[in-house]
Amino acid sequence: MNTSRLLSAALVFIVVLSAANAMYFLIGFGFESNTGTYIYRGDIFGDFFKVMFSYPIGQELGKNSYAILPNVLKSYVDSNPYGGVAALIDGNLTHFHVTPLSTTLLFGFVQASNVVGIRISFFILVVLCVSFLVGVIKWTTNSTKLTFLLLILILVSYPFLFALQRGNLFSFLSCMALVVAVVALQKNRLIAAVGLFAIAVNIRPHLFVFLPIFYFWPSRAWFRPIVPTMASIILFLVAILYVNDLYADYTVENFIQGLRIYNQKYVIEDGGFAYSMSLYSLVKYIYKLIHLEPPSRIVNLVISIFVFFLIAWASVLHYKNRVSEIDYLFVLTASSALGTPVFADYHLLIFFVPIFYLVSNQYAIDQIQAKNFEKSVLILVACLFMMSPMNYALSKGVYIVSFFKTMLALGTVLVVLHDEKGQKKLSETSYMAGIERKLTLLRHWLDSPPETRKTVKNDLKKSAPRRS
Repeated sequence: MNTSRLLSAALVFIVVLSAANAMYFLIGFGFESNTGTYIYRGDIFGDFFKVMFSYPIGQELGKNSYAILPNVLKSYVDSNPYGGVAALIDGNLTHFHVTPLSTTLLFGFVQASNVVGIRISFFILVVLCVSFLVGVIKWTTNSTKLTFLLLILILVSYPFLFALQRGNLFSFLSCMALVVAVVALQKNRLIAAVGLFAIAVNIRPHLFVFLPIFYFWPSRAWFRPIVPTMASIILFLVAILYVNDLYADYTVENFIQGLRIYNQKYVIEDGGFAYSMSLYSLVKYIYKLIHLEPPSRIVNLVISIFVFFLIAWASVLHYKNRVSEIDYLFVLTASSALGTPVFADYHLLIFFVPIFYLVSNQYAIDQIQAKNFEKSVLILVACLFMMSPMNYALSKGVYIVSFFKTMLALGTVLVVLHDEKGQKKLSETSYMAGIERKLTLLRHWLDSPPETRKTVKNDLKKSAPRRS
C-alpha cells in the first residue's frame, strides 16, 4: 500500500465532506458551531482569551490591551463568565477547573505579553504551535511529500479548524503530545514517550486511558506503566505548586471544587450538551426525547464500566495477538471519546493518533494490506469521519448528526473486537510476520557498520514475535 496515496485519498475525503458542510452554511443553514462562524463574529480565539482574562493577572493584561481588542474579546474583560473565589463560593463557573499545567501555560503567556505586548506574544504562540505541528509530522516521516500531505490533512480537518477558531490550543497540544508519545514508542524513545504522555494527561486527564500502550510497546516489562503514571503525578504536583506560588487562590481544594461545578454546569445540566460526541450525550438525548432527565451519576458509572470492559477486552486480545496494533490503538482512541461525558468537537483531533501510527510504521501498512485489510480500512474511514464536520440539524439543543460519530466509533470498536475469524487469522499470521521481520532486521544488522548496529538492535528487540 502506498502511504502517499492513502493520505491523498484521505485528504480528498475530508475536503469533499467539508465542502458539503460549507455549502450547507452558505445557503443559509449555518449556525454557531459551523467552521468560520466565529471568525465572522470577531470571536476568534475566544475560549483562550476568555479563560486567560478571568485570572487576576489576565484581567490586568486585558485592561492594558483593551484598546486593540475586538469587541467580543473586550466583553470578556468587562464581564467574564469565569469567576474566581467569589464565584466558587456561589457555585458559579470558575477558572479553577482548568488543570494546573494548562494554567501554568496561560500564566506564561500573560507574563510574555506583559513584556512584548499581547499581539506579538500571540503571534509567537501561533508560530510555536505550527512549528511543533510541522516538527511532529517531520519526525513521523522523513518524506517531504508525506509531510506536506499530512500537514494539509490536519489543517483542513474540522476539529483543527474549530480548535483554531476557539483558540483551544490545549486540545491541540494534548492531542499532538499524545501522537508524539505513540510515535516515540514506535521509535523506542521511552523517555520522550513518558514525558509527552505526562504532558498530554496533565492537559486532558481523560487521555490516561492510553496508559496500556506502555505495557505493549515496545516490550512487556511489568514496570512500564508505572513510569508514565509517576511522571504524570510529579508533573501535576510541580505545576500546581508553581501556579499556587503565582496565584495563591489556586489550590488542590479549589481545583477539585472547580471541577465539581464544571461537572454540574456542563454534564448534569446542558452547558456542554450541544457540542459533545460521547455515549453520555447520546443517552442524555434519548432521555430528553421522552421528556426525562437522566440519572447522571448512574449513567456515567455504567458507561465508565462499559468503556473499561472494552479496553480490558481489547488488551487481552492484543496480548494474545488477536487484534493488531492499529486495532488496539483505535479502541483506546474511541474509548477516550466515548467514555468522556463532554467531548467537544475540537477534541476529535485525538483520532489522528491511529493515522500517525500508520504513517510512522510502513511495516504496519504492509501488514494491513496482507492480513487485516478490511478492518483497517474501516478504522481509517471512521477516523476520517471524525475529522469531518457533522454539525447539521439541531434537535433538543444538540446537533443530532454528531451522534453518527458516536455510533460509528462504537460500532467500529465492536467490529474490531468481535471479528473472531479475523482474530484467529491474525494470531497465526502475525507470529510468522514477526519472524520474517526479525530475520530481515538480523540480515540488516549483519550488513550494518558498527556505529549503526545499536539502532538496529533496538528494532530487533522491538519486533520480537509473540504466540497467543
